[in-house]
Amino acid sequence: MQSVNSLGICIGRLLISLYFIWSSVAHFLKLHELIELFEVHQYPSPQIFALGYLVLTVLSGLMVFFGFKARFGALILIIVSGVALVTLNNFWDVHPGENFDQQKLCLLQNLGLIGGLFYVLSCGSGALSVDVNEPKVKAKPKK
Repeated sequence: MQSVNSLGICIGRLLISLYFIWSSVAHFLKLHELIELFEVHQYPSPQIFALGYLVLTVLSGLMVFFGFKARFGALILIIVSGVALVTLNNFWDVHPGENFDQQKLCLLQNLGLIGGLFYVLSCGSGALSVDVNEPKVKAKPKK
């Protein structure tokens, strides 16, 4: 049963990180559209925000993918996704009929991704990861 759990954690970690890596590459290929999106939402220095967003999501996605400091990578992705969700997905401002269903779907998708990232944050990268052989720090016994 332990190997099934390890495999499940590994597959989940790989799939959720692939979303962020893939979408970051797609955004990079259309960087001008991402910059325009940040401009529309009145981000200061949209070019810097766009490049920072891409660097953070790719690096954090790779950390989660390989299981190298996956909890830290998941935390960064939670923060970036949460900020993007609140600032870019104006679900609460959309009235029925004007992309309401699309915005609702984007909101639910992002919440689901954040939920999966919280799972990685709380459970770690699992046995099938780069960090598995990392020595554990043991607390010194009190005298």
